[in-house]
This record gives sequence, C-alpha cells and structure tokens, in this order.
Amino acid sequence: MSNARVILTLLDDLARVAAGTKAEQYALPTPCDGFDVRRLRQHLTGGLTYFEAAFADPGAEERGADPHAYSGPDQLEAVLPRLSATLRPALAAGVEKTIVNVLTERQRAVLVSLYWTDRSVAETAVSLGIREATVRSHSYCALRTVRRMLSRIDPG
Repeated sequence: MSNARVILTLLDDLARVAAGTKAEQYALPTPCDGFDVRRLRQHLTGGLTYFEAAFADPGAEERGADPHAYSGPDQLEAVLPRLSATLRPALAAGVEKTIVNVLTERQRAVLVSLYWTDRSVAETAVSLGIREATVRSHSYCALRTVRRMLSRIDPG
C-alpha cells in the first residue's frame, strides 16, 4: 500500500472512530499517559489543525507555532474531513514529492547525492563544489525538515 493510501486510510479510520465516540466515553482512560478520551480528542484536534496549517505553510514551526500548545475545543469531526480534503491533492502527487519540495534546492541536491546516488560526503562535496562541512550541514538540516514533516503525519 502506498504512503498516500496509508495516510488517507488512517484519516478515514480516525474519522469513523471519532464519529462513534459517545459523550459518556470521554472520561475513560486511553493507552496514552495522562490522556482520557476527551483530552486525546483535543490533542488530536490541535495536532491535526497544526499539521493542516504547517502543510500549507511549512515555515510555521520555525516561527514558533507549537502543536502541543492547543487548548481549544474538541473539533475532531470538523478537522478530519477538512484535513483529508487538504491532503488528497498533494498525496495524489506523492507525499514524498511534497516533503522534498519543502527543502531548498541545495538540500535536495545533497540528499540526492548522499542517499540516492550513494556518494560519500567527500564525493558529494566535490560534485557540488562545496565544502564537506557544508554537505553535512545541509544534510542535517534537510533530514531534520523531513523528520518534522513526517512527525506531523506520524507523531509517534
């Protein structure tokens, strides 16, 4: 199953679970430490709202946006279809392409050289005409960006 299909299936499954949650279940504990059902729904609302905004504006996190700071109402049923509609076009084009497009041209070139063509740091530096330290720096920053984007999809 493709990454796009997994993500969309996950959102659809989460929407079904959210819709099936009854008010009397809100005080029940969850496997997540410190989260009853109500708090988990709020957490998911905040995280998914943040992800939706960050997907539209990947620099939001660098400007101090914090997905864990959400303390608003539980609006899970409203957020899920909106997020799904936001993601479907990008996922149709491939999540990998969307994430890679967030990187700078130099970061993409470094990652392609290191991981797709399997060159060493030294070989990458020579091929791109930059210092080895610059290759390591661009690689670190690019991988950090990719991890952050992926953590928005799977915060675990």
